Amino acid sequence: MDNAINERARQAALAGDIIAARQAANLWGLFCERVRRSPDAIAYRDYDHAKGGWRDHTWCTISERVARFRAALARENITASDRVAILLPNGIDWVCLDLAAHGSGLVVVGLYPHDTAASNAYILGHSDARLVLLDSEARRKSLWPFRSEFPLLERVWVRDLGGGAAAPTTEPIVCGLADVLANAPEPPVQHPAAPSDLATLIYTSGTTGRPKGVMLSHDALLWNAQAIAALIPPRRDDVFLSILPIAHVFERTVGYYLPMMGGCTVAYARSAQDLLADLAAVRPSVMLNVPLLYERMSAAIRAKVAASVVKRNLLRMTASVGWRRFVAAQHHASPGLAVQLLWPVLNRSVAMPVLAAFGGRLRVAISGGAPLDQVVARLLIGLGLPLVGIRPHRSRAGGRG
Repeated sequence: MDNAINERARQAALAGDIIAARQAANLWGLFCERVRRSPDAIAYRDYDHAKGGWRDHTWCTISERVARFRAALARENITASDRVAILLPNGIDWVCLDLAAHGSGLVVVGLYPHDTAASNAYILGHSDARLVLLDSEARRKSLWPFRSEFPLLERVWVRDLGGGAAAPTTEPIVCGLADVLANAPEPPVQHPAAPSDLATLIYTSGTTGRPKGVMLSHDALLWNAQAIAALIPPRRDDVFLSILPIAHVFERTVGYYLPMMGGCTVAYARSAQDLLADLAAVRPSVMLNVPLLYERMSAAIRAKVAASVVKRNLLRMTASVGWRRFVAAQHHASPGLAVQLLWPVLNRSVAMPVLAAFGGRLRVAISGGAPLDQVVARLLIGLGLPLVGIRPHRSRAGGRG
């Protein structure tokens, strides 16, 4: 299995601009090689709420910001293998601190913004985090009643210090991120990790007790990303829409490190409430999510036609005909004359308007993290959504990506 996947990855790399896991060696090496290959390409896209529009960040500008993060880390009382935690919504600063930490030989602990303060406080303590980057002073205040649970924490960087209704803190270990980065000296010499070194601790949801930390090496994450690249090769012109939290191993591997391997652009969705608007604005070519999102999409599609018998029947017929086309294509067979005659009409009148809500240029929609309901899959695939399910491969390092 390993040899087959490695060979497919090698062929994909030859056909495009994919950085192989062996060439990267570690996550910092992956980033440096991507910056070297395509410094002026668009790496990330996010929404500027102040200006009310989307903005682009090249690999070169990201590299400059990462350097400031590395310099700021060098001023703190942390050394190689220490834990650095990130409690932010998806975005540029999440990426930059993650990369800076890997360039400094540190271990990254991702936390979920939607999780409870008690749970995040426990993870900060259990992981022995020495530094954490938070999104707001309000977040910091929510954690502080549990301060005794993370005694090793020595520094808190806050991106939006004193924003909104929260008053500025007087805690001596708390600093505003803007001040931290503005006062940072030149970055130190890089401290690349060995492929087998610990890269991150990813915590379980805690549904069966306290959250449990899963130890993943650089090699484990890179190998899993490469395995997926062998099956679904990323393209330089791909635009990924990032929806799941980067703290999740699925998003981290497929929505963050995989696009970096392929030199793709990643756009960060604003929120679940803004998802439809973001799909229309970003027009992604790749989208990944857990089955729950696709189940909700399926339910929304059915709800729109629920009041009309004619529309319900048209939807059912379109999905059925489309599914027969899909199955025939998988077997390199003809779907039959009736399907060939019906599909152009059904596609134009039913399927295409539905797919337009996804931005109109999706080439692959990835579902992972859990099994996808077959009824949901048949409906979406039948309507023409290029849906692919991913199951994690076991890495050579023994972890799962």
